[in-house]
Amino acid sequence: MTRVLAHAHTNWSHDSSLTIADWVDIAGERQCGAVLLTEHEETGWTAERYRDYVEACAEASTRTVQIVPGIELNHEGFHVLCYGLQHFASRPSSLSDLGRWVNDQGCWLCLAHPGKYGWKYPQDLLNAVQAVEVWNSKWIYDGPLGPHPATMALALGKQWLVGQDAHKRAHLSNLYLETASDQILPDLRAGRYRIQMGERVWTPGQLHSRSLAPFAQQIRTTALRTGLPAYRWTRRQLRFVTNHASSALVRRG
Repeated sequence: MTRVLAHAHTNWSHDSSLTIADWVDIAGERQCGAVLLTEHEETGWTAERYRDYVEACAEASTRTVQIVPGIELNHEGFHVLCYGLQHFASRPSSLSDLGRWVNDQGCWLCLAHPGKYGWKYPQDLLNAVQAVEVWNSKWIYDGPLGPHPATMALALGKQWLVGQDAHKRAHLSNLYLETASDQILPDLRAGRYRIQMGERVWTPGQLHSRSLAPFAQQIRTTALRTGLPAYRWTRRQLRFVTNHASSALVRRG
């Protein structure tokens, strides 16, 4: 079995300071045999830059840790994960062409953090993806509780994947994929994997059948969506007051 840390970002993305080498160290610390990277498409890629990135991932990989390159695509505002992509040249704009483009490279498309979009997707995008990130452990999404009922409903008939969406060490959690071998992408595609959170391990089917967690997740999501805007408003007001007071002190000085 290989423990896999999925949905991670490096400084090849615009919003992470972690290097590829940092992820090798983190994987070692957490006894992971692989890290699935997903760099933001919005960062800007050319065929040459992506080739350099893939080479950097290969060079950083060790005998015990695979660093797997990947992209978090942005399709009309919706983020879609693609693990293991090897070539990035003139990215197709249509969903049908995009699906063929990634499948030709032995990859697939996975909806990222569906709760962010209120679980509302255009039907053509739902038809184009093979997997759904049913559990994103970042606190603003699913946190430690597990899949939201709306996510599970959305993911029916699709592959169930999970990820940490880690841009920095503070985002790390104990949520992993566990593949049957060190052939990470083939195992994931074939469904030869389990989901691990801390000491607990489930198959996707067992994760679906948990009883209390979905109800608790509904309550958590409602509380977050109610409290988060108020928290952000309070931070903006405090920042305004602090800046105003600092400017006043400077003028008096």
